[in-house]
Amino acid sequence: ENVGRLRAAFALMEGVIWVGYVAGPTLGHLCAASLSYSATFFLASIALFSAALLALFGLPETLPPQNRSKPFEWKRAYPFYGFIYLLEHTYARKLAAIVFLVLTGAIGSTAIVPLYVKKHFAMSTVEVGLVQSVIFGMGAIGLLVVLPALRRCGASVKRVIMISLLGTSIGTGCFGFINAGWQAFVVSCGFLMSGVLFSVGRAALTRTFGKRHRGTTLAAYGSMEVLAAALSPLIFPTIYARSQRGGVPLGSGMAFVVAASICAVALLVASLLPDDPPPPCSTDSSYERVEGLGPIPVTP
Repeated sequence: ENVGRLRAAFALMEGVIWVGYVAGPTLGHLCAASLSYSATFFLASIALFSAALLALFGLPETLPPQNRSKPFEWKRAYPFYGFIYLLEHTYARKLAAIVFLVLTGAIGSTAIVPLYVKKHFAMSTVEVGLVQSVIFGMGAIGLLVVLPALRRCGASVKRVIMISLLGTSIGTGCFGFINAGWQAFVVSCGFLMSGVLFSVGRAALTRTFGKRHRGTTLAAYGSMEVLAAALSPLIFPTIYARSQRGGVPLGSGMAFVVAASICAVALLVASLLPDDPPPPCSTDSSYERVEGLGPIPVTP
């Protein structure tokens, strides 16, 4: 019963997140076209502040009372403590590298899509938002349709990850070769497998360490998302800006080819994974006690 409720909760959260991904770009660009960019940011700040108030006053406390009196320790603070679990386990270490590489490539390439299509194909502000919504919409379709189909066909976790990486690499790289605005919508279909990859990667990480450390591994996964979201919008727009000066192979599309190459490296790492995740390291006998850091999984 608890497992079913947990799955339902994760499914609901995943669905809400992807609805936001799909609707956000179109609504944001529509507001910018109808009102102004400053008004769009103002409305977004109101929405974020409302979410913060709802979380502060509307969500119940889930931490058991007996655990609330523990003193704060920096060594257990997010995200540093979570990374220890990933680095000490061979499978999780490879999986974390794959997820981080793909997040970097996907976030970076998505960041320059508005610049690319608006400058080279004279798209309107709303059309740019629609392109981004199609990209995220493809990820949602992959998660809701393609992933269940692959699992029903008996595909292993490794095979699902490799198919997802291959599709994401092709979809990202093709953006660098389009020469008409309508092609941007067609090429966006290549991002069909991106949602599958992120969902499977997160699920495989949490299964690696079992129920006892699910929160820690999810925190570590979230920290990778934050790190990739902080670095990639700096790296890829820089590549894009330098490619405008001429003399760069593929010109403005070079940034997308770099992103696809990063996904291809992740594909090579994925080839080293076993077909399915190892059994969860959830029993006390599966851990060693490291001074001051708590239970750490033994590297298989």
